[in-house]
Amino acid sequence: GGLPWIGDSAFRLFSVAVAVRIALLAWGAFQDRYMQVNYTDVDYLVFSDAARFVWQGQSPFARDTYRYTPLLAWLLVPNEILGDFWGKVLFCGCDLATGYVIYRHLRKLQGKQNVAAGRAEFLTAIWLLNPLVVNVSTRGNAEGLVGLLPVAALTFFEQGSLNTSAVLLGAATHLKIYPFVYGIPMALQAFAKNGMLSAMRFFVLAATSFILPTIACAWMYDDYMEEAWYYHLRRVD
Repeated sequence: GGLPWIGDSAFRLFSVAVAVRIALLAWGAFQDRYMQVNYTDVDYLVFSDAARFVWQGQSPFARDTYRYTPLLAWLLVPNEILGDFWGKVLFCGCDLATGYVIYRHLRKLQGKQNVAAGRAEFLTAIWLLNPLVVNVSTRGNAEGLVGLLPVAALTFFEQGSLNTSAVLLGAATHLKIYPFVYGIPMALQAFAKNGMLSAMRFFVLAATSFILPTIACAWMYDDYMEEAWYYHLRRVD
């Protein structure tokens, strides 16, 4: 049966989503070991190597082609303790969490609007059972983590939790720059609904949650700005 925070049909949907990911994680381990072409994304090998350098007390940027926030390497340090599957499980958990955020938001909309029963489950299934989403996270690509934060930020914003939304948006932008594009329309919406002070508070909180981890990473690693930021400004591909 279902759980108190999720209906029976959604419980079955999430159970299938978890089972599909477990099966593909197991298949990926088999393919990597016995087949010529690996299932694991090459980026995951980069993340894992960077995490190993962090575990050894070195900079994650000692790994050639690591161009990401050190936070990602830190999150994968348990690979060195639990096994190299940890990061994939983490990324799968993030895309499942994204599905849950989508589901809860749709259920709230369903309660406020005249939406047909089962619509929330159907729309959530488009995410949870999307072959591209499943493939990306089970191969070890970090987009599951990158996607969770802006989706959560937008959802909290829609629910009126502007402070939480702003902090999540800033953190998302630290991980990967593109979510900043949501900031301007969200701040304008905050202004339209609640006035200038609300919009300014949203902007300041988002900027702070972006700037503080960025400064901290630059303080800890001299090569952070060069590898994770300036490199992308110069690249031509």
